[in-house]
Amino acid sequence: MSIPNPAQRHALLALANGEVTINLSELEQIKSALIAKLRSRPENADFAALAVEAASANCFIAEDGIANIGPWTLEVRSGEAVLVRSSPRRPVMMIPVAYLELSESIWIVRDVVISSLHIR
Repeated sequence: MSIPNPAQRHALLALANGEVTINLSELEQIKSALIAKLRSRPENADFAALAVEAASANCFIAEDGIANIGPWTLEVRSGEAVLVRSSPRRPVMMIPVAYLELSESIWIVRDVVISSLHIR
């Protein structure tokens, strides 16, 4: 069953400490936290560009419950909530990953790292 009104959709995350439901308002709050974290690292030009991109990105939750902030997808890795930025496939891909934490009902971005992936 799909929820026709995008504002009523939600994403369900099965985290190590239990399930968490994310609605569009919370996704917008996560977006603000992501932008703030990226801007807090001005020494990294890649982060500055990612902050500009994220600022203009739309937040949406697809009918299948997948939450996105533009090219960033909300996922669970090793029981943790993360945002993973998708990018075009290349022989060496740099993939930004933002690690999220729910603290007193507020989502914070604990860290953003860029990992490399070598494709053969």
